[in-house]
Amino acid sequence: MNILLITATPGDKLATRSSALLQEAFTSLQQQHPGHRWITMAGNPVPGMFLFVQRNKYLRDIRQHNPSIVLYASVNNMLRIKDVPVAVFVNDGSNKNVSEKTDNIARFSSSILLNLASHPFIAPIDYNERLLIHEKFTAGREYFFYSGHVGPDGTWEKALQAFSAFRKWQQSHLQLVMGGSVQPSYQTIFEEKLDAYKHKHEIIRADHLTEKEKEQLAAAAFACLVAGQTFEDRLQTLHAFRSGVPVIGEKHPLMEELAGGAMLYAEWNKSNSLSQQLINLYKDERLYNQLIEKGKAVAEQFSLQQGLQQLYSSLMELSKQL
Repeated sequence: MNILLITATPGDKLATRSSALLQEAFTSLQQQHPGHRWITMAGNPVPGMFLFVQRNKYLRDIRQHNPSIVLYASVNNMLRIKDVPVAVFVNDGSNKNVSEKTDNIARFSSSILLNLASHPFIAPIDYNERLLIHEKFTAGREYFFYSGHVGPDGTWEKALQAFSAFRKWQQSHLQLVMGGSVQPSYQTIFEEKLDAYKHKHEIIRADHLTEKEKEQLAAAAFACLVAGQTFEDRLQTLHAFRSGVPVIGEKHPLMEELAGGAMLYAEWNKSNSLSQQLINLYKDERLYNQLIEKGKAVAEQFSLQQGLQQLYSSLMELSKQL
């Protein structure tokens, strides 16, 4: 059987991660199931922008591989192919046209991608490593780690408002580390707003650090604040769980499906909802420890081999449509 993966186009930021994971998965599956041909083909520009001639050439290029199954890494460059089963990965709920574009086409769950992505998880750090990270970045103090993007949508400001309410309730030594990237066009505004923030001396900016350093900070945090529900946000949640760090996340079906009762949920557009969860986590040591154990149990469900097997089984099921 010839199984063809069509990768995402370079400009398709939403699917870039899933495309890379699927290419790695095909290499592994080729070794585990050499009886099939595992073929990867570069994604072409969005079919909706094709001229008629370009569209036909794209289909001819696909058919040259004589595919038994065509798997798209992104819904954005997908075409139906007569007499060939087609599948697509939908890795989060942000594309409003997904349901329309994938009608009568197999849709693969993002849980497969999360399993595949579990392979590069950083190893849990021990107590001494945690202390070293604190000494290096936060003068030895505990902190909440906020991983959200900083831009005009104001999500990051809700985190600051919640942190202010937390500080008012409890004059603790905890700081807030801002680990998300700052939108370049928003840099000046961000710095002005941060400078005017009442507790600015308790805020540590980490947007200039390397991804490795941010991973270390997240792994050694008192708790992680995950504001979104994209694939990257859910992966960040699994990283925290694996590291034994509690998570406060946005109340959303995708996050609830992933974490269940292993995380605290807040409505991010209501800073009082988030601040209350910060307070709950700080004052209730039993709750804190329970979340650590539940998070570790969730993370243990995700493994590279499980993801590969799930992908292979899904493809074999899809082949029955031939």
